[in-house]
Amino acid sequence: MNTPWRIEMLGWMRAQSGDLTVTRFRTQKTALLLARLALFPKRTHPREELADLLWPDADQDAGRNSLKQSLAILRRLLEPPGTPAGGVLIADRLGIRLNPAAFSTDVADFEAALKAAARSPEGRQEALARAQDLYQGELLPGVYEDWAIEERERLAAAWEEAQEAPGGAAPPPPLPSIALAAVLATPRPPSSAPRLPMLFTRFFGREREQSDLAALLADEAVRLVTLTGLGGTGKTRLAIEAARQAATGPDAIVHFVALADFTDSSLIPDAVADALDLPRVLTGEPMDRVAAALCAAPALLVLDNLEQLGEEAAPVLLALLTRVPSLTILATSRARLFIAGEREYPLAPLPTPQAPDGPSASSPSPESLLLFPGVQLFADRARAARPDFQITARNAPSVADVCRRLEGIPLALELAAAWSSLLTPAQMCDRMGERFTLLRSRRKDVTDRHQTLWAAVSWSYNLLPPDLARFWAHLSVFRGGFTAEAAREVCQEPRALDSLGRLRAYSLVTAEDTGDEMRFRLLESLREFGGAQLGAQERDDLADCHAGCFMRLAEQAEPLLTGPDQSRWLDRLGEEQDNLRAVMDWSDTSRSPHGPKLACTLWRFWAIRGLLNEGRLRLERAVERLDAQGDGGTEVQARALNGLAVLVRRQGDMAAAGSLQRRSLAIWRTLGDARGIASSLNNLGTLATLTGDHAQAEPLLRESLALWRGLGQPVTVAQTLNNLGFLAQEREDYDTARMFCEESLALFRAAGDKRGVTLSLSVLAMVAAEIGQYAQVQSFCAEIFGTACEIHDDQTIVGGLAVLGQAAVAQDTPARAARLLGAAQALRDAVGSYQDTRAQVKANRAVEDARRVLSLSAFAAAWAEGQAMTSEQAVAYALAEVPAVPG
Repeated sequence: MNTPWRIEMLGWMRAQSGDLTVTRFRTQKTALLLARLALFPKRTHPREELADLLWPDADQDAGRNSLKQSLAILRRLLEPPGTPAGGVLIADRLGIRLNPAAFSTDVADFEAALKAAARSPEGRQEALARAQDLYQGELLPGVYEDWAIEERERLAAAWEEAQEAPGGAAPPPPLPSIALAAVLATPRPPSSAPRLPMLFTRFFGREREQSDLAALLADEAVRLVTLTGLGGTGKTRLAIEAARQAATGPDAIVHFVALADFTDSSLIPDAVADALDLPRVLTGEPMDRVAAALCAAPALLVLDNLEQLGEEAAPVLLALLTRVPSLTILATSRARLFIAGEREYPLAPLPTPQAPDGPSASSPSPESLLLFPGVQLFADRARAARPDFQITARNAPSVADVCRRLEGIPLALELAAAWSSLLTPAQMCDRMGERFTLLRSRRKDVTDRHQTLWAAVSWSYNLLPPDLARFWAHLSVFRGGFTAEAAREVCQEPRALDSLGRLRAYSLVTAEDTGDEMRFRLLESLREFGGAQLGAQERDDLADCHAGCFMRLAEQAEPLLTGPDQSRWLDRLGEEQDNLRAVMDWSDTSRSPHGPKLACTLWRFWAIRGLLNEGRLRLERAVERLDAQGDGGTEVQARALNGLAVLVRRQGDMAAAGSLQRRSLAIWRTLGDARGIASSLNNLGTLATLTGDHAQAEPLLRESLALWRGLGQPVTVAQTLNNLGFLAQEREDYDTARMFCEESLALFRAAGDKRGVTLSLSVLAMVAAEIGQYAQVQSFCAEIFGTACEIHDDQTIVGGLAVLGQAAVAQDTPARAARLLGAAQALRDAVGSYQDTRAQVKANRAVEDARRVLSLSAFAAAWAEGQAMTSEQAVAYALAEVPAVPG
């Protein structure tokens, strides 16, 4: 028996055995499963009970499957190579328990100390002191399942009762709790380099505000600061400047998350994960990955523009703050978020000159005006429009009047200053007053400051020629930016590029060079104003044009996601994600057919980019809507089911994937659609291979192959051939596997499908390793790594490292094997790549063989070195350190 495990749950979740300490688990459910088993060690836990307890919202089959996966993860952790099977985890068909001889817990020891204190007055103080040492905080902090709360309250009450009893111990000093999210696996913490937007204009004033925010953000008792104010008051800019100041420390981790285009609060964790540059994963919840990454070090998140998410954002932020005790959030919103512990910081407009006391008051001097940040901003932006602009004795009164009447709202000042090439400050004053009075009399439902901002925007709008003003209003349909070509098509404006240039000159649209082409964007306040100028029918017609435009883009991209232009089209769809989301959101409310069709078209994009949660949500909505409309037997329904099945399979829910795929196949057969039938058969065959049902897999894949050959589809023929090769490799029929994969490789190369090439080479490398052709393994993996790095495919890199590690054992280089296998395991945990049972067995055998040859300390050191490698470092090591053993 190896060293028994010590499982600690008071104040944190930690497991120790000898020199091994686990503070981060693969998933939260894995940690909860271990906690449940450890808290109740004297009973065998029925599988159905555990599934219902940990996955209450899943159906029976899905819950049992999830339990099976978590149990497998836990077994790999608790019973590493060299531990007898069942030495720690005892499981049969009906129940699961921990071997009592294989572990101890702080909870059991804590309760034993309390009982000893109650039994023996002589040893009471000693026993209470021992209990105090063990009670490092509340049980499983951050976990809110009913059973955990019940146990937490029971233990807390017992400790309080023991302290209050005569002769009780003084309460221990408060200790910071570590939320359970902190124990989730995060092989790579977020980069410590501040990730803030690049700004190219000068920042004026706000010295007191920056000082106040710096003090709030440095206060350990303050976890959430909400910077509130009207649209246009400069909340985003101030938040960036405050974050930049906070990022000056050597260990500062600061990230900016733009949320202006989000309407679904459930996607906030995905947006944060992107800002942290976390790798996309195929399993687990985004919140788990984000919380785990942020636990690595104290961090500041800037969450910008939360107002459109409303109250729905509050639970997400509360979950982040609860699960990551070292996290601080600086949010910007037009209203406070009403979260416990929130510190609101209202942002006032920039200071501007006061009105003259009377007709005899002297005119302000240019020097006195430039003491006001509002005037400084106006003058700076005016010089951007007219380089020779200066505040002079002659125009100073008008400049002061403009800044005062715009009440120091930065956006209003910038918009007015942008007209300096055409209007003098005096002309601005003349044109401004009448419209302000009119707008105030018509818009009684908004505050004075919002009236001023609205008036300032309206003033610029009314200065535009009618055709340009109409174009601006039509641009409000876009989200997250757009190209000139998209603006031309959607807004039906042949001279869109020229019109965008004119709007940009007046600071009404921003432009960004993305490398291939310029992208344009409206500030959120300007987009809202533009949308308000549209009538209901005009807005619907425009949304329909917008939906059609991006539907055509997605349809154009779909067949190109498996060819030589895969990377370019993935990036193209990525740039338009907010517009694609807007189409599906509008479709849900308008009942337009574009939404379900678009979701069906995007499933491969979501799968490749790792956007599994979002894709699954969108496709589930599409399927539900089609079912409700009675469109359950259509091509769109079959495509939705097919795509949903693939995403669900990538998340490891094999039972649900099979059910969805069979529904899709039934519809394709009814429709007589050979392509759809072939696709579903191929996916079902792959699913059967991964679940070990090889007898079922082969006829499914062969029927699919015959259909694809008849349709003359070389790429899909290659995909199915490769799946047949993988099946043969799993069956240890290596000649057949090599035959299938060599044919698929030739087809992939001819089609220029880079990812397909890596898939075929991966199976060929596995075959070569099994038959002892190690030089070939190295050659195959060198090409795999080169291509996989080019297209950012970490999943394929995992497979290459694993097969090289297994080969290194056979080549009698155990330290190299341990490093490669350690790196493969760390990267697999990071990307969540699925590993079938046979692959797990081979990997475990290789680890055990390497451990048997090396000393325990040498193996542990090599394994740790591999675990610490990034994917780039692991690839470099794999290619540079080649064994000199002939292959």
